[in-house]
Amino acid sequence: MNLIIVESPSKAKTIEKYLKDISPSHDFIVRASVGHVRDLPKSNKKAIDIPAGFVPHYEITKGREKVIVARQIVHVHHLCKTPCRLRLGA
Repeated sequence: MNLIIVESPSKAKTIEKYLKDISPSHDFIVRASVGHVRDLPKSNKKAIDIPAGFVPHYEITKGREKVIVARQIVHVHHLCKTPCRLRLGA
């Protein structure tokens, strides 16, 4: 089984529709995190490491820590009763 987590519910519904069309076994589950869970810092100096090749430095969005743990991790645990791959989409 493959579990894919994206940001918006409408995006999750659209992606799930496409995956069902191309995967006859329907081994994909797509769910939404309902918003950003991480973003670039507000300080431009900390956001992108230019000398290292434009490497982004993300941070968890303030106020979303409990949502990530309480909602998604528990939800993922219930969805993945059998071994599964977890994929995060943007």
